[in-house]
Amino acid sequence: MKRFIKFACVGGSGFIVNIGVVALTKYMGISDWACLIMAIAVGMLYTYSINYFWTFKDYRNGNYLSNFKKYIGTLVFDAISFGLTFLIKANLSIKNDLPLLVASYAIAIGVIAILRYIVVRKFIWRASVELS
Repeated sequence: MKRFIKFACVGGSGFIVNIGVVALTKYMGISDWACLIMAIAVGMLYTYSINYFWTFKDYRNGNYLSNFKKYIGTLVFDAISFGLTFLIKANLSIKNDLPLLVASYAIAIGVIAILRYIVVRKFIWRASVELS
C-alpha cells in the first residue's frame, strides 16, 4: 500500500507537470491535440524518472534506459487517457476552454491510474527481482 501511495503521489505531481505543459502550450496557441501529446511526453518522462529513483528504487530490473523502454510500452494507457480526454471534451462540447480541457484530462487520468500501477508493477518493476 505504501508503494501505491508513492506511485499516486508521483502521478499527482505528474498531473501538475502535464497541466503546466498544457497551459503553456495552449498559451502559445498550439492545438489541443499537440498540447496533450507534448504534455503526455513530458509527463511520462517525469513520472518514469521519479518512479525509477524513488517509488521503485528497490525493484529495478535493469538500468534506467532498459526499464524506460518497457515503460514506453505503457503508452497504451496514455493513448487511452488521450482518447478519453477527447471523448469527454466532445461530449461536453468543449471548444477552447482551458479549465474544461484540464477537467476532462483529469477525469481521463484518474480512470486509468490504478490499471497503470498494476501493469508497471507486474511488467516493469517486479517483486521477484527485489534488490537488497
